[in-house]
Amino acid sequence: MSTYVQNPGHHQNVRTPGRAHAKASYFGIAASILMLLGSLLPWVEASLEGQSETIKGTEGDGVWTLVAAIVAIVLFAVGVATRKAMISASATVPALLAVALGAWNIADPERLARVSIEDKGIGSEELDAVLKQFDFAAMAGLWVVVVAAVSALVCGVLAARAKESGS
Repeated sequence: MSTYVQNPGHHQNVRTPGRAHAKASYFGIAASILMLLGSLLPWVEASLEGQSETIKGTEGDGVWTLVAAIVAIVLFAVGVATRKAMISASATVPALLAVALGAWNIADPERLARVSIEDKGIGSEELDAVLKQFDFAAMAGLWVVVVAAVSALVCGVLAARAKESGS
């Protein structure tokens, strides 16, 4: 007959290998979903003499931020499922792309209108004259994309740091 002694506190502080990055990855998924939603919202408002029109992100760079959001969601989810922090950390790449595109469009909101109108075949000189008449402003969708992409970027970095700290 053998005796078995169980230590009641034995499992309390044991880390599950590969799981320290999971919390950052879950927040990264949430941030990436917000990035995806922001890509679908209006990005720019063009105003002229009291009338305004909105341009959605998907009429320009929002297509790329939408794809970046989907890629980031997949990378964070696969990182959690496979317990590999570096896969989650790689979501920083599409998040960084979305930050760059969003910042570019915030800095130059006329750009999205220009791309949208150029697709309709209007010449460059004529387009310049038309666009000078309008006031352009970045709208909520663009800001949601940038804030969410920065959040996803931070979550990817935190996932990488969790890997370094021994997960």
